[in-house]
Amino acid sequence: MAHLCSHAWPGNVRELQNAIERAFALSSADTLGLSDLPPRLGVADQPPGERADVLPTLDHAERDLIQRALARSGGNKNEAARQLGIDRQRLYRKIEKFGL
Repeated sequence: MAHLCSHAWPGNVRELQNAIERAFALSSADTLGLSDLPPRLGVADQPPGERADVLPTLDHAERDLIQRALARSGGNKNEAARQLGIDRQRLYRKIEKFGL
């Protein structure tokens, strides 16, 4: 459960749902373990805080950065674009791309 909660879920609820459905479909046990989770979650036999060797994808990092800028600006897209050093139109395209 800790690994599921620590993942940023760039695909939102659909990604979480797909990961759980995949785990149940491929598992033969009654309960799910770390080995049943999709490899893209970067889980091994380590606690969530010890996955330093796993790098996020560029899209994942960009999405996270945009989310933080939007949160920091209170949802003000003009201010978030200024903080990110990009123009407003580019920010709108990224918001649409990432479904934010």
